[in-house]
Amino acid sequence: MAEPYPTFSWEEQHELELRVSPFYTEYLEKPVELRHRALVLLRAQHVAFLKRGLRNLSESHRVLDASRPWLCYWAMHGLCLLGEEIPEDVASDVVAFLALCQDPEGGYGGGPKQIAHLASTYAAVCTLLTLGTDKAFASMNRESMLRFILRMKVPLSDPVYGGGFRMHPTGEVDIRGTYTAIAVAEMLDIKTEEVMEGVGDFVARSQTYEGGMGGEPGTEAHGGYAFCGLATHIMLGCKTGLDIHKLARWAVFRQGSVEGGFMGRTNKLVDGCYSFWMGGLFPLLRRLLPPLDLEGLAALLPAEGQQGGTRLVEDEVEEVQGSKILGSTDIFARVWPAASLGEACTSESDDEECPPLIPPGR
Repeated sequence: MAEPYPTFSWEEQHELELRVSPFYTEYLEKPVELRHRALVLLRAQHVAFLKRGLRNLSESHRVLDASRPWLCYWAMHGLCLLGEEIPEDVASDVVAFLALCQDPEGGYGGGPKQIAHLASTYAAVCTLLTLGTDKAFASMNRESMLRFILRMKVPLSDPVYGGGFRMHPTGEVDIRGTYTAIAVAEMLDIKTEEVMEGVGDFVARSQTYEGGMGGEPGTEAHGGYAFCGLATHIMLGCKTGLDIHKLARWAVFRQGSVEGGFMGRTNKLVDGCYSFWMGGLFPLLRRLLPPLDLEGLAALLPAEGQQGGTRLVEDEVEEVQGSKILGSTDIFARVWPAASLGEACTSESDDEECPPLIPPGR
């Protein structure tokens, strides 16, 4: 059916669907018993790529100099998802590096001597907990972390942003900061009443007329922010006033009809990273609502390239981001689709008609 009001992104998505449809047609024409054999996770290539990234990154990663804890997290998280053991010397080096990023006043910066930032703090804490060594645990200062989180909290007297968290001193206030603050407090067992007070109201104000969640009140619904908002809702004991049914409706309509993956916003391209952020909504929603059918998410698997990346075809156009089908690959694009497979594999339900998307052992 023709789109009566086509936009640039709609036309781009439509063109992409025409290009990738033959790959899906070929897959669906295979006998059912052969389909799973065609979906092979190139584990060795992924592991090699992530391990290289811990020691050496390409020149293009220089723009992430203020996000170095994230580079540690993406690599460690990916290796953990793939069941790869982290060598002791590598783990020790990562802990030592993140210690250099820890601010004496609490939190972690994007690199040594950089100011503390909630996103970098979240990445650093997740990395250290993933490593799980005594040295990693001992390196985190919980007392100064609590003080940092409370400094980032917006006073409840603010009618729009009250209860939210700034990403860094004088920085922006959005649902990312709120999620990362509450998640760090949850992981480090410092989620005090003072931390949680009023947070639910800010989360509820960030829900849009569509049902999704924007970065802050009054902004467009977005997959990443929706995950952050719903996860925060659950960590607060489901006491935020979110309209869960409306959120679920918005989420299911973000799934692409051809690829089976998800777009992050209405009328945008399907993107591999949103298989995590959008796909990650459904295990959470499953805890709050009757079971939902997520079978289409399994279509993510054919998007894997022969070099262990997240794409279908080699040597394609570079202007399409690597987390989208037919694009190039990078460490960011690699981890989130892999994480979405972890969600699919471990998602559980008592309903026999709603089993894990991918049977254990696949």
